[in-house]
Amino acid sequence: MIPFLHHLIDYAGLFPPATLPLGEAIQHYARYRQSAERWMLSRFIIPAPKLAALSEVAAELFTENDPFVFSVLGRGGTSSDFLEGLQADLQAIDAFRQRHASGVRLDVFEVRLPADALALLEQTSDLLAAQQLRPFYEATISASWEQSIGETIAAIAAHNQRGGPQAGFKLRCGGTEAAAFPSPQQVAYAIAACRDADIAMKATAGLHHPLRHHNESVQVKMHGFVNVFAASLLA
Repeated sequence: MIPFLHHLIDYAGLFPPATLPLGEAIQHYARYRQSAERWMLSRFIIPAPKLAALSEVAAELFTENDPFVFSVLGRGGTSSDFLEGLQADLQAIDAFRQRHASGVRLDVFEVRLPADALALLEQTSDLLAAQQLRPFYEATISASWEQSIGETIAAIAAHNQRGGPQAGFKLRCGGTEAAAFPSPQQVAYAIAACRDADIAMKATAGLHHPLRHHNESVQVKMHGFVNVFAASLLA
C-alpha cells in the first residue's frame, strides 16, 4: 500500500466539509507538508479565480527550495463560453507563475466538460499542453450515465493515443446533495473503464471517511476512500 499511497492524496481544505478560508487552508497545507505523513500528501486544490487572492495571503510561503504544488480547478461552463473561461483560467495561472516563479509548481488542471461538447477536449488539451498542464476531465453525469462516462473516457483515450501530455478522468463521488453521489455501479463502471482504456483516474468529493456508511446530514450512503482505493487496486 505504501507505493500506492505515495503522494496520492490532494488537499482540498477550501471545500466541504472543512470549507476553510483561503489563508487558513494554505497554512494548514504548509503545516501538513512538514508532518510525518507528508509522503501521502500531494497537491493543494485551488480554483483558478482564487489564485490572485492566494498570492496576497501566502506569498511568503513560496520559496525556491521547496515549491508548493497545485492542481488548478477550471471554471468550466457551457459549450458556448467554455473556451472563454479556459483562457481566463490560463491567464490567472500565467500571472501566478510569473509572480512566484520557482516557488510554485502548477502542473495539473481539472475541469468538467460541457455535456454536449466533447469535441472541445482536443482543443482544450492542446491549450493546456502549451502551458505544461496535465488535464483531468470530469464528465457531466446524466440519466444515461454509462454513456456519458464511457464517451468521456473514450475521448480521453483517443487523445492520449496521439502522444504528448496524457489526460486523465475525474470522477465526482459526492457533494452537498444526495443526487451528487454516484451509485456503487457507477463508481465501479468508471474504474473498470479507466482500467480498460489505460488512463489515470482521480476521485473527488464525498470521500471524507474510510468506509462506506450512511450519512445522516445528506441522507445517503457515502463512499469510503478505503473502498475506492481497494476497488482500484483490485481492478
